[in-house]
Amino acid sequence: MAFVPGWQPRTDGPCCSVGGPRDANGSAPNGAGFIMKTDADRLDEVMRRGRRIYRPAFTVYYMKQTPAPRPRIVAGQKVDKRAAARNKIRRRIRVILQKNLSANTGVIIIARKPILDLSFQQIKSELGSILNQIK
Repeated sequence: MAFVPGWQPRTDGPCCSVGGPRDANGSAPNGAGFIMKTDADRLDEVMRRGRRIYRPAFTVYYMKQTPAPRPRIVAGQKVDKRAAARNKIRRRIRVILQKNLSANTGVIIIARKPILDLSFQQIKSELGSILNQIK
């Protein structure tokens, strides 16, 4: 016994009003024309194609781009195993960046272990000189 559907398929036009079965979700085929760069993509680009300034306490990657991604501050467990100490470093660097960073620059700051021995004023002077160099 052969299967017979209880309804007849449409024969007067395409099966989907959008343009065909592949376009039923409304997106362009293969994502053409809809490629958007996310913040993570922009940060990867800063790491790969940007410039680097090395100091014993931290490394700064930067690149002029529009629109600039949010600045990223990395303080890994190699710096200190205590989360409170790593967060303190991030907060200090964030305050310095808010006052000194230009609007169209993507910046990634990677903290190193010697940053624990520096006072806020020392971090501010070192990072401030780097940010002035970037401008």
